[in-house]
Amino acid sequence: MSTNRFPALLQGFFLNRLMTQRNASPATVRAYRDTFRLLLRYLEQTHHGMRASDVTVDMLTADTILAFLTDLEVTRHNSIKTRNHRLAAIHSFMDYVGFEAPEYLAIIQRVKQIPFKKAQSRVVSYLLPEEMEALLAVCAVETWLGRRDRLMLALLYNTGIRVSELVSLAYDSVLQTPSGVQTLRIWGKGRKERVLPLWRNTQEYVADWMRERGGAGQDELFSNCRGEGLTRSGVTARLK
Repeated sequence: MSTNRFPALLQGFFLNRLMTQRNASPATVRAYRDTFRLLLRYLEQTHHGMRASDVTVDMLTADTILAFLTDLEVTRHNSIKTRNHRLAAIHSFMDYVGFEAPEYLAIIQRVKQIPFKKAQSRVVSYLLPEEMEALLAVCAVETWLGRRDRLMLALLYNTGIRVSELVSLAYDSVLQTPSGVQTLRIWGKGRKERVLPLWRNTQEYVADWMRERGGAGQDELFSNCRGEGLTRSGVTARLK
């Protein structure tokens, strides 16, 4: 075809399908964005410096997508789970293209036939109470960093929330019941909301931290040493 429709289709996929029609969460949009950033970079490397604006739908054949997924596992050492997440984003994009540009249905059908790999489920490990107490005791609470880490660990232990949910907590995530019990409102995967009670010692850590920080409303509850929002990799570094 004389007109390259891929740039407009990709833009429409993010703006119309994900954000407007599905009201996808920011985390989902970021994950899908990263998938196509990696795919475009892969095409640039394998097509001698091809610009992203020159990529066409015709190039996204099943063989190309399979080679890209293999590159993720071999070169970037991505897990099977991550590989499947990237494939899910591509499948979703192809569904959108099928409605907007049915002339590509033959390509779409072959890409959609690429299967997800089966990954072995790992046994979830755990800490004994005395091990968790030892971990909390390591935090140097005479410093703000130690007090932050103690609260971070206490919330993870108390509530069992995901790390991604922890780093997205804001001041207004902390609620107070009429009986005086502090709870935590969590927005999880799929925009599902749940409210979790906090233990007494966790409530004390939260209250002390909020008084020290002096934030309010949508201000981030946790930040790093540069005053920026804490990230999942930042939590991993502190745990290590």
